[in-house]
Amino acid sequence: MNEFSKYADDVLEYDVLVIGSGGAGCEAAIGADESGATVLMIDKGINTRSGATITAGHTCCAALGPGDTPDLHFEDTLRGGHYMGNQKLVEIYANEAPQRMIELDKWGTNFDKKNGDFYLIESPGGHSKTRSLHVGFLTGRAIMGAYRKELRRRKIDKAENVLVSSLLTNNGRVVGVTGLNLHNGNFIVCRAKATVLATGGAGQLYAWTTNPLECTGEGYGLAYEVGAELVDMEFYQFLFMQVESRIRHMNCAVGIVHVPRWRKSIRDTGIKLVNALGEDFIEKYDAVRGIYTTRDRISIAVQSEIIAGRGPVYLDLTSVPKEVLDKEFGDTAGTWLPELEKEGYDLSKEPIEVAVGAHHFMGGIKINEKAESSVPGLFAAGEVAGGVHGANRLGGNALSDIAVFGRIAGINAATYSQSTEPLGILEEQVRVEHDRLYKYLNGGAKDGESSIKLRKRLQRLMLDKVGVIRNGEGLQEAIDEIAEIRVKQLPRVVLTNNAKSYNAELIDAILLPKMLDLGEMIAKAALLRTETRGAHYRSDHPATDNKNWIRNIIIRKVEEEMRLRAESVVITKVKPEV
Repeated sequence: MNEFSKYADDVLEYDVLVIGSGGAGCEAAIGADESGATVLMIDKGINTRSGATITAGHTCCAALGPGDTPDLHFEDTLRGGHYMGNQKLVEIYANEAPQRMIELDKWGTNFDKKNGDFYLIESPGGHSKTRSLHVGFLTGRAIMGAYRKELRRRKIDKAENVLVSSLLTNNGRVVGVTGLNLHNGNFIVCRAKATVLATGGAGQLYAWTTNPLECTGEGYGLAYEVGAELVDMEFYQFLFMQVESRIRHMNCAVGIVHVPRWRKSIRDTGIKLVNALGEDFIEKYDAVRGIYTTRDRISIAVQSEIIAGRGPVYLDLTSVPKEVLDKEFGDTAGTWLPELEKEGYDLSKEPIEVAVGAHHFMGGIKINEKAESSVPGLFAAGEVAGGVHGANRLGGNALSDIAVFGRIAGINAATYSQSTEPLGILEEQVRVEHDRLYKYLNGGAKDGESSIKLRKRLQRLMLDKVGVIRNGEGLQEAIDEIAEIRVKQLPRVVLTNNAKSYNAELIDAILLPKMLDLGEMIAKAALLRTETRGAHYRSDHPATDNKNWIRNIIIRKVEEEMRLRAESVVITKVKPEV
């Protein structure tokens, strides 16, 4: 019998707990293990097969090419982030990315090579050098396969289908977590001297997203609840994406258009973005570059057409010769043409309906050079951590970022666990969280709110009011509606069934409070930043204001209140022009 047997079905204990099993989580687990700590890697999905890393299609950037240097990669990343990145973190990232990529290759990623060297392809926009490693169009899958082999070799413990519901604290330190086993409904308590959040992004906060279903953003909420600082929460990158139901699971629209130097034959032989009136509209928004414009401008253009009532919008390749489509898409492993054909979709005959969806969160938990959060015992890495990418992430930087800071988080979490005396878990925290989760399964009120409908309402609200095009009025409306949902609807959530196994209503009910907090953080930070910068576009403040806004917005929960402040960016090498 365990000491929390009144509440917990299982009690676990490790030096380091890693939450998330994507690339950042794998690196953290490996880093902690090689540093001599006992490690558990936990995931609400299937270990190493959930989250965004495995879905990554193509590029992974590091300064490994001729004439390239980490200093150049640092400068490109900083400039691409509109100087909002923490320069200490950006420098670490650029310096360590090559080593991590070489190591991943040795573990079995097998990046494409030419004459024995890495076959680097043209990098996405913003990179001044060719530095993109890849494995056809299956780079993420190849990377996760390599991690899986290394985790097996190290015999690192894993738990899957466990939704972490809260961080447990004692004397201001994170000392463990509670969780729900989604397979059998068991309540789990895990003691840990150090915890690494590697939970990924939050695309599912929006009605349209390129992210998989697991990216619900609870990591941000977990950190916020225990008083951790978050940074740059207004900076969310949006991309236009296909919404046709037959091909929602593919990434074809992103890959066809979003890298200017790729698919040149496609762009030069008839590709168009057209609205419901049949108008090829992109030159209205960029008369110089047209279809070669940047992906943020494309997203703004698509959303503007939809807002103006000229939607739906289509990516139209029907004028591109069939032989050009076959050449570009027919032979590459993991590319789209064969998959589209399986679904009965012919690019040469049928335009692709597109919309704008959430893609990558540049903001997140504020970390230092050791990947430590502001709360002792809590570390963060990957998309859930902020500070590296600033106001806009360069394409190809995500996969190398998670490798760099995942490893740093794991090593330093292990060091912390070995240098600190353990603190006990407070039973009252366990009881409160247990009762919060299981109240939904105890019957009671028959009439109330559906957690699924509330989640969908929040997703629509975020896309409409806190999406790619923002203004003060809409942001305030979003903040007010989120408050209304939290106060009036959330307490009335009831389930239509009491199933303990994979109950979608229960999962949404557990996640909703954190999703509401996250939506409020994004909206309030976006309202405070009265300028346009990077991925943050304010139609009522369209200019970039370097005089007043070379500052990061920091958010922290203080006495149940969400507090925001602005502070100067961390500068070590490059001073932004004012």
